[in-house]
Amino acid sequence: MKLKELYSAVIFNTILGAIVPSFGGYIYYYQIDVVGFTFTQYSLLSLIGYATLISGSIFFNLFMKNKEFTMMMIVACFINCLGSITTVLFTRGIYLGMSPYVFVILTSTVTDTLYQCFVQLPLMVLFAKLIPEKIEASLFAFLTGLSNLNNLFIASNLGNLINLWVGANEDNLATTVWKLYAIQAGMSLLPLFFIWLIPKRQQVEKVQRCFEYIDLYSDRLANKANKQDDYEKLSPRTAGRIGIKNPADEEPVSAATTSDLTLGNTADV
Repeated sequence: MKLKELYSAVIFNTILGAIVPSFGGYIYYYQIDVVGFTFTQYSLLSLIGYATLISGSIFFNLFMKNKEFTMMMIVACFINCLGSITTVLFTRGIYLGMSPYVFVILTSTVTDTLYQCFVQLPLMVLFAKLIPEKIEASLFAFLTGLSNLNNLFIASNLGNLINLWVGANEDNLATTVWKLYAIQAGMSLLPLFFIWLIPKRQQVEKVQRCFEYIDLYSDRLANKANKQDDYEKLSPRTAGRIGIKNPADEEPVSAATTSDLTLGNTADV
């Protein structure tokens, strides 16, 4: 089965997490050691982030679930870029008349969570539509592991690699960490060059119709009176890649074969 729509979506998901660096450790120490956030304040930022995630999920279900997947990925990339830019402002001491804590709440805390919402929800919906029956659990486990590898390992190590050039450390964190987020702001738009990998909604619907056709006619003894008509409603190219043959080219099942399927071989009784 050649599901290029599924493969290309997995490749985009991998690229999305692998080419945008993460500097979470650096901003943590900047907020605690330089700005002076307490551990309680930092914990509250996570709580506010989860509340934003719930709000983002509701917004997605109400207004975005029927939009093109490509459009939602474009929105996610720009949200990520905006969050990086506001972090540059924060690390340069530009708070737009607010306290540092309120500024972080209204900017990067919200944008970071919304970014994850606009990335994870559409991609999980897309994968749910494209993954064939009986392998959903295995593939979703693989995708979860791949996502953790990208976000928790590759992105962080890419950030550390970039910092070898920037040179941010505990002695100069106050004056150099903004450079890291300026780089992240630019690199957060790189996935847009690979946006063509995400299948259009129309392509996904063609794959789903093929899956429905397979489910309907998987039984050799099923009623095939409308099989040719149903086949002609499919996309021939998509059906061919998935392995669906034209019923007109199939050999008819003989009466003897049908008898063997239903009653079994009487000689063995």
